[in-house]
Amino acid sequence: MVDLVEYVESEGYEVVHVKTDSIKIPGITPEIIEKVRVFGDKYGYTFEYDPDVDFYDRFCLVNDAVYVAHTAAGWSATGAQFLHPVVFKTLFSKEELEAKDYVEIKQVAKGYMYLRKENGEGTVDTFIGRFGAFIPVLGGRILLRIDGDKESAVTGTKGHLWETEAVATENEMDVDFTYFQNLIDAGRKTIEKFGDYAAFTSP
Repeated sequence: MVDLVEYVESEGYEVVHVKTDSIKIPGITPEIIEKVRVFGDKYGYTFEYDPDVDFYDRFCLVNDAVYVAHTAAGWSATGAQFLHPVVFKTLFSKEELEAKDYVEIKQVAKGYMYLRKENGEGTVDTFIGRFGAFIPVLGGRILLRIDGDKESAVTGTKGHLWETEAVATENEMDVDFTYFQNLIDAGRKTIEKFGDYAAFTSP
């Protein structure tokens, strides 16, 4: 792909993003599309271009692995930050949120997860394991990773209380929407590092 990037740039075009199976070129023309296709054939790659899917009228590249874009077919995103369903639907697609969108999948590589409830008599820990589905809720429990004598909040959970998806759903616990609002605000700020969010997302 490095050879392809150099080739496209030698033809007077800019390359803004490249992966093993795709290349993104602003100001694309039929001529460069054909040249890329022919170049790919020489190396066993088949490049296809569909203007309804592959022509971005809006594109924000955050880093090598994260971007959000709009085509005639709608919005798409790459990277965990914008792929989060609450962030993606709220900031971009404007789809209606569903209950499953509020479920957070957490896992740890070392130690195990526990849900801890603190009360006047001390603490009660509930063993979860290394993988689980959780919802941030009001009146929930602290989600911890315990590895031997080391304790820490599971990544991304600090400052909020949690419950397993099953318990939260069964008991109809209130979702802590501040957790998701923080994710939305962070996503908007990321876009605004590169330009105006309102202008970027306007029809």
